[in-house]
Amino acid sequence: MNDEDEKVISIQENKLSVIQKDLEDKINEYLSKRIEIDQKYIQLKQIRSDIYKLKSQKDELEGTLNDIALPVKNDQDRRERFDQNFSTSGEEQFKFDNGIVFLKRYKTEFSSYLKKEFNKLDIEKKRELFKAGLLKIRFYLNYIKYEKIKKDGKKTILDDYVFERSSNFPYYLNIKLDDKIKDKLENIKKEQADHSKLEQSDRESEIENLEEEIYGSEDDWDFSIDYEPDDEDENY
Repeated sequence: MNDEDEKVISIQENKLSVIQKDLEDKINEYLSKRIEIDQKYIQLKQIRSDIYKLKSQKDELEGTLNDIALPVKNDQDRRERFDQNFSTSGEEQFKFDNGIVFLKRYKTEFSSYLKKEFNKLDIEKKRELFKAGLLKIRFYLNYIKYEKIKKDGKKTILDDYVFERSSNFPYYLNIKLDDKIKDKLENIKKEQADHSKLEQSDRESEIENLEEEIYGSEDDWDFSIDYEPDDEDENY
C-alpha cells in the first residue's frame, strides 16, 4: 500500500469517526427526547382519564337536576341559566388562547378494535366469525412473500400500492430502557394517579363546604326521633 492510499484511508477513517460520533450523539438525543415523550404521555393519559371522569360526573349531575327540579315551568330563568352554563348535547367546545378543544361522545358504545384474545383464535375460528358479517377486513402486505417475488424479478398487481422502505426509511429504532428509567416512569404513573386522587378529594371537599353553607354542618343536624306512645300503650 503506497502513501497516497494510506492518506485516503486515514481521511476516510477520520470521516467515519466524526459521523459515528454524530450518530451516537443524535441517537442519545433521540433516547432523551423519547423518554420525555413517555413522561408527557403518562401525564396526558392521566389528564385525559380525569377529563372523561369529570365529563361523566357532569352528565350524571345534569341528568339528576333535569329529573328533579329543572323541568318546573315556573322556574324558567333557572332553566335557561342551566342550559346556557351546563347543558350539552353530547359535545362541548372549550375555547382557550391556544385553540379550541372539542369534547365529543362516540357515535356508538363499542370500539372497532377487538380484545387481544381475538388474535389468539385460529384461522378457522376467525373465518367462522367473519361469516357472521360483524367484522371488517384490514389488508396488510405479506412483505416476506412479496419480497421473495420481487427478488425473482417478477411483477405483481400490487406494485402500484406498495411502499418501498428505500423510498421512505430503511432503518428503525428500537429502545430498551434502563431499569432506573423504567422505575422513574412507573413512579411518574403513580404520582400522576395519586395527584388525580388528591384533586378529586379537594373537589369533594369544596362541594362539602358548599353544602355546609346551604344546609349547615352535620353536627347541627338533629337525627333524634320524638317517641310518642301509640293508643295501645296509653291503655296501660
